[in-house]
Amino acid sequence: MLFPHPTHALSGGIPPRSPSFFGGQAPQTPLHGSALKLYKLIMTTITETTQLANFCDQIAKAPFIAIDTEFIRDTSYYPKLCLIQISDGKNTAAIDPLAQTLTLNPLYTILNNPTITKVFHSARQDLEIFHNLTKTLPKPLFDTQIAAMACGFGDTASYQMLAKKILDIELDKSQRFSDWQRRPLTHEQIQYALSDVIHLAEIYPKLKNQIAEKNRDEWITEPMQALLNPELYEMSPETAWKRLRFTVSGKKRMGILAAAAAWREREAQRVNVPRGRILRDDILREVALRDPKDEAALENIRGVSKGFARSRAAMRLLNAIATATDMKPEKDPRKISAPPEILDMLRLLLRLQCAKHAVAPKLVASNGTLEQIAAGITENISALQGWRREIFGEEALAMMRGEICLAVQDKTIRVMENKRR
Repeated sequence: MLFPHPTHALSGGIPPRSPSFFGGQAPQTPLHGSALKLYKLIMTTITETTQLANFCDQIAKAPFIAIDTEFIRDTSYYPKLCLIQISDGKNTAAIDPLAQTLTLNPLYTILNNPTITKVFHSARQDLEIFHNLTKTLPKPLFDTQIAAMACGFGDTASYQMLAKKILDIELDKSQRFSDWQRRPLTHEQIQYALSDVIHLAEIYPKLKNQIAEKNRDEWITEPMQALLNPELYEMSPETAWKRLRFTVSGKKRMGILAAAAAWREREAQRVNVPRGRILRDDILREVALRDPKDEAALENIRGVSKGFARSRAAMRLLNAIATATDMKPEKDPRKISAPPEILDMLRLLLRLQCAKHAVAPKLVASNGTLEQIAAGITENISALQGWRREIFGEEALAMMRGEICLAVQDKTIRVMENKRR
């Protein structure tokens, strides 16, 4: 079998496979710089509980650990965890949660250790997995994507972009869409997976230093703490309607929609399949609009098969609809009347102010927040509080009062005082 060239470590991979763990021969080409540093790391694939316990002992006193996961959820409601990668900058391992001889209890102890910072990039999906497994969340948390947005790397702040801009490394993404549940994993898959946490462990201290130098700890505290809210991952059926991308008019129809969405969520959770495989969004909307009373009416809705209309699941849906007719659904908070022209001006003002302060607009104000400001709502608005108010909120309120305007000066759009004639 051919081993990767040592310089592959400089382009996003990991160093040649260690003979101790991968059964290969030592590299013939001398290693230097980053390639040598990466090669010296201990890299193992853990498939037994005793191995995991030993690895966790090695990292138990580390100030931080970088964590990444590989999972699939194409055919399931809950994500299926296929691989966990961890590095403290010295010790690195890929943990196989599908191994029959492995339990994750030693790792859970590490994740609950308050003295170790858990570093993720774009943590939400990883946190959802751990919450599903343990009903707890790893603390304390550091999300490099949020930190990057606070340091001026833009709204997306992808991991690939950070690796290039901070480490000058081009990541190999060839295994991104691999089948991670298939065993055995290939060496290429393991290399790909381990390289992510190896580089994440290098990115973290550099971003942390930038945050400290710019005095922006406050900027990242609230969004990172928000990720540790368990309600974010519990997916209550009763609130499923709030996660839909559409609404219907009328209290009765909204009540039916809420009940049907709750039914679909429970069914998807019960049989562990994606929501759309239970009932598509467009059919869910038609159900709310038509209010079917029996299986014949349900079958008349386009996209509903005879087999489904006569199923036990359909009977549960019809019962939910019948109960919902007397429900009084809560007011939909998304229906805000915001003048589109004012909203466009606030969006532009946000971009200008964020460019001036080198921070991602997404970290300052969401589109929903801008809609509220444009509609004249000013209470309990995050963009009008704290550091966000300093860099954007004050200007937004001044614009709403007509005190400032946007004008073109020297072929550039600028924020200027509105000198009324």
